[in-house]
Amino acid sequence: MKLSLSAISDAISSHIEVFLSDLMLIAEIPAPTFDSLRRQDHVIERLTEFGYSHVSIDEQQTISAVISGKKSTRTTVLLSHLDTIHPVTTDHSAVIQGDTVSGVALADNSVGVASLITMPYYCNMLGLEFDNDIVLCFPSRTLGKADIGGTRFFIENSGRSLDFAICVEGYRLGRISYHSQGMFRGEIRYTVPEEFEWSRFGASNAVVNINHILNRILAIPIPNRPKTSIVFNNLISESAFNNIPTAATLQFEIRSSNTTLINEIRHVIEGIVTESASETGAEAHLVEISRRVPSGLSFSHPAVKRLMEIHKTLNIPTKVYPSTSDLSAFLEQQIPALTIGMTSCEGYNTLHESVDIPTCALGMAQLLDFIQFIDSDASTIEYDGT
Repeated sequence: MKLSLSAISDAISSHIEVFLSDLMLIAEIPAPTFDSLRRQDHVIERLTEFGYSHVSIDEQQTISAVISGKKSTRTTVLLSHLDTIHPVTTDHSAVIQGDTVSGVALADNSVGVASLITMPYYCNMLGLEFDNDIVLCFPSRTLGKADIGGTRFFIENSGRSLDFAICVEGYRLGRISYHSQGMFRGEIRYTVPEEFEWSRFGASNAVVNINHILNRILAIPIPNRPKTSIVFNNLISESAFNNIPTAATLQFEIRSSNTTLINEIRHVIEGIVTESASETGAEAHLVEISRRVPSGLSFSHPAVKRLMEIHKTLNIPTKVYPSTSDLSAFLEQQIPALTIGMTSCEGYNTLHESVDIPTCALGMAQLLDFIQFIDSDASTIEYDGT
C-alpha cells in the first residue's frame, strides 16, 4: 500500500529519536578519506542489526547491503559517502541542544549515512514494502584525491544492473542535483631546488612566486556563457617561521558545462606554469587530480518533477544546482541519478557546524516518499539527458 506524504512525515517526526541516536553514534566516529575503518565497522554492525541482507564490503572499502523487493525486476541504489574532510585529531563530539545537533561533518555526511541506516526501522514502522530491489551503498573513498574511486568501483563491479541512483547528502534540504558539471581539478606544485641560486629568484620565496601564478590565472578571460569559473581551493606551504618557503602547492578547479572550454583554460594555465618555471629557474608542474565530464538528466525527467512536487507539498524551497561528486559517476555511465539534501545546516564544513532536527524529519519523509515513486514508476529508469 502506498502511503501519503503527510502520513510518512507525521510518523517520522513522532519517532525522530531513532534517527538522532544513529546520527550521534556515527558523527562521533572520525572517518577521513583512506582512514575510516572504525566508521565502516560501525555501519556494518548497524546494518546487520537492522536486518539488511547481503551486507558486504568490496576491495575499495565500499559497504553495500540489499533490501530485496517482492518482484526484483529493477534495482535502485541509495548512496551516502562515509568519509569526511576532518582528520582524526579533530574533536568529533556531538551535542544535542534544543532542536539542533552540533558537531563536525554532520551535513557532510553523517546525516546522509544515518538516513540510510535507519530506513528499515521507518519502513517497518510504516508498513512500507517495495516491488524492486534497493541497494544501499556506503563508499569511504570519495573525497579529494580519492576522486570518487569507491563509487566508480562499485558501479563497475556491483554484479547487477543499476537502474536508478539517489545520492543522499546531508546538506541541504531542498537540493536537487541532476546534472554533473564539467570539471578539471589540479595542483600547481612549485619547488625551489636545494642548489638554487637565490640571486636568480625573481621573488623572495616559493609562496610569493606561486602567488604570482595565481594572479596571472585570475587574469584569464572567463566567459559568462556557458557559465564557467576557476575556483581556488587551497594554497599550502609547510614552512615554519624563520624559514624561507622552498615549496608551495596551489589547488584549484576549472568548472564549466563545456568540456572544450575547460581544456582551453587548462592549456593556458599550463603555459603560465611553464613560463614561470623558465623565468625563475625553479621547478613548477601542473598535476591533474581529477576531471568530470558534463552529463545529466533533463529538467523534465519524471524523477526531477516528482521531487519538486514533494518539496512543494512539504513547503521546502527547491534549490537546483550541478554537482561534481558521486552523482557524476552514475551519470557518466548514463545511469539516471540525482542528489538530494536532507537537512538545514549552519556553519557547513566548519568546526562549529549544527543541523536542524525538524528538517531532518522532513528530509527523511522526502526520501521515503521519493523511493516509493521510483519503485512504482518504470519511466524513472530512462536516461533522457546528455
